Amino acid sequence: MAGGAGQVTIGVDLGTTAVKAVAADPEGRVLARRRVAHALGDEPPGRLEVDAEQAWRQGPRRALAGVLEALDRRGGAEVLAVGLTGMAPSLTAVDGRGVPELPGVLYLDRRALGEGGG
Repeated sequence: MAGGAGQVTIGVDLGTTAVKAVAADPEGRVLARRRVAHALGDEPPGRLEVDAEQAWRQGPRRALAGVLEALDRRGGAEVLAVGLTGMAPSLTAVDGRGVPELPGVLYLDRRALGEGGG
């Protein structure tokens, strides 16, 4: 893309309850933003997980698409880079195509405390 918004860098943050994306110009001005919320499973106590497909695959895609659409409405932009950040250690099992097969277990999940002899 090139045009109205000039050059931008896009940042995408996979957070605990939402994916956020912003596009900023070289001076740091935010030109577009998008937030895509996802549910947090925290019952029973000690459990902390997300739907990994929604939170970690679809959420970033939707957030990035929303930012790109907003830039298009401004006349387009030249995207220089896209950076991605994620929350502290979290995990899920995926198939051979990278599609999650289980919920994403988040860093504050406490179900395995005391296991492993430590």
